[in-house]
Amino acid sequence: MSSTAPIGRPVSSDTHDRDSEVVSARLGVVSFLNTRPIISGLEDQPGMTLVPMVPSRLIDEVVKGEVDAALCSSIDYLRSPVPLQALRVAPLTCNGPTLTVRLFSRVPLENIDVVHCDTDSHTSVALLRILMQDLWKRNPDFIDHEASAAPADGVAEWPDTVMLIGDKVVTHAPTESTHPHQFDLGEAWKELTGFPFVFALWLARADTPDHVLSRVSEALADQLACNIAEIDALVQREAPEHGWPVNLARTYLNGLIRYELGPEQLAGVQAFHERARKHGLVEYDRSLVFFGD
Repeated sequence: MSSTAPIGRPVSSDTHDRDSEVVSARLGVVSFLNTRPIISGLEDQPGMTLVPMVPSRLIDEVVKGEVDAALCSSIDYLRSPVPLQALRVAPLTCNGPTLTVRLFSRVPLENIDVVHCDTDSHTSVALLRILMQDLWKRNPDFIDHEASAAPADGVAEWPDTVMLIGDKVVTHAPTESTHPHQFDLGEAWKELTGFPFVFALWLARADTPDHVLSRVSEALADQLACNIAEIDALVQREAPEHGWPVNLARTYLNGLIRYELGPEQLAGVQAFHERARKHGLVEYDRSLVFFGD
């Protein structure tokens, strides 16, 4: 299949300030702890404007041209009605356990018939569907679940089986006393394929001007390098803001969540896309195209 949707004028076609030579860009971002090494301080770079929202909403903003690039769920590359390109910088990946994409269940895997899925992420839901069939040999029903709206003290309110993503896995999730069967989806993917998993990529429309994406790539790379060099200070500052214990946040940002996109990560995202196609989880059959290639 291929997209035949018309491509409109991208938002930044006229944002190059000819007088000051500052390239402006609007970036769709996620405000979870795991994105802070990428975006903390980015708003102070000349021309960069950040537009925060949950991951599942970002692809729509890219498609409509409301943002120039966004840290989108990796599955959305194959779901966009317009062609996209990815940036080779600052993805969200893991190579085994990720901690913040997790399945919680009152019952063992073999008894799971229904899964309530956090609506904040498209990729994590697709990953869970693949794992259920290819690794755990289950075919449950999947139901959308507005996990962010769950009551703070409502452990009894959680469904029997629920998949959660992001900070809420640490700050507000079912406990082992109510949901003793818990599974890390990054770890399960590694068991299934041997590859790292790529949760999010910076995506832009295929018609976004090159000078805009060059500037965005440069800004992202510079900010990530700066923040990683000062990761301990970032952890001390950001962990309390996101409700994380400092020691756990330090462990998380120093190896569980990763920001590289090398050959193994590329093989992982290709394997994910292939399995998503096989299971009918995507609308378009596209090869992954990177800006600058």
